[in-house]
Amino acid sequence: TGRLVSGGASFTPPVFCEKGAETEEPDAPERAGYDFGGWYADAACAEPFAFGGTLASDTVVYARWIPAASACRVIFWKQKTTDAAGLPDAEKTYDYVSSRLLTDGVVTGMTVTLDTADTRVWGANGSSTDADKQCFVYNAANSDQSVTVKADGSSALNVYYDRVPITLQFYTYSDSY
Repeated sequence: TGRLVSGGASFTPPVFCEKGAETEEPDAPERAGYDFGGWYADAACAEPFAFGGTLASDTVVYARWIPAASACRVIFWKQKTTDAAGLPDAEKTYDYVSSRLLTDGVVTGMTVTLDTADTRVWGANGSSTDADKQCFVYNAANSDQSVTVKADGSSALNVYYDRVPITLQFYTYSDSY
């Protein structure tokens, strides 16, 4: 008898063949976010399994999964102007600014890490302004530092910027008011 291990994919029923009968390759299973890479004789998927021969004993055949192209969104947030100065991170509120969809080289299961030295973290599509750089500062404590890419492309890396408080002082140079 033979048993197919498909590793979390669509159900693959056990395959039985009579002693001395040739094995037949079953239909390829499906798994969201992965491409089927063939059947293997070992769990490490180093030795391909050759169908068409006969089995001398009970045999387990393993499915190999290759991470497929996916996506990850980077979402940019700026602290609201209505927040009081000096609030702790847990009490700050933010407005959505923009987002950027990462697709180049992004595959299911990989880890996307935020590069804080990358000037593109200031806004979508690499945009940044001097006003943004002077009035907002990156908040590492609230921001996601990395995310594991999900098969459905729903992974998001949230990047938060806090306002830089500005104090305005008004003076009068008159003896009378």
